[in-house]
Amino acid sequence: MSINIVKAEIADIDRIEELSQSCFTKFCLNDIGLEYCSKSVKKKIGEMLQSETFFVYVAKENDLIVGFHIAISSGTLYSDTQKQLVEIAMQSDPSLSQAKQSRIILLFIQNIERLSSELGIHITAFSICPQFDISENLIKKGYALSDKVLIKKMEVS
Repeated sequence: MSINIVKAEIADIDRIEELSQSCFTKFCLNDIGLEYCSKSVKKKIGEMLQSETFFVYVAKENDLIVGFHIAISSGTLYSDTQKQLVEIAMQSDPSLSQAKQSRIILLFIQNIERLSSELGIHITAFSICPQFDISENLIKKGYALSDKVLIKKMEVS
């Protein structure tokens, strides 16, 4: 069965939110201080679909969305001549096998590279969660480890 990466549409918002919630739960993101709000996710996805700087794509297998990725295009801090495409979210259906999830993520990365080439983007960046670390494979493909992302929940009064 073939998996196709296509631009997301408004009609995809509910399934994107459903996958987002599944991934949030599977990776215990509430344990690191994040909160989940279905209404907020749907609203933000809708806004991103209308934006010229956000890029939202879904992976479809037999017309079922099995993953999604969101990236934003911007300039870099260090140069007025370079643009970057930064991943906001890259998630595959956590109920799928590890091999299929990896395949979907690699298809998303190929899509990010294709999109970057089409848009004249100089740098692509994305994070990888510790539970699903494919960085060694990506380093072999020319990626470099730049940063580690650390998250801490702060007490707010």
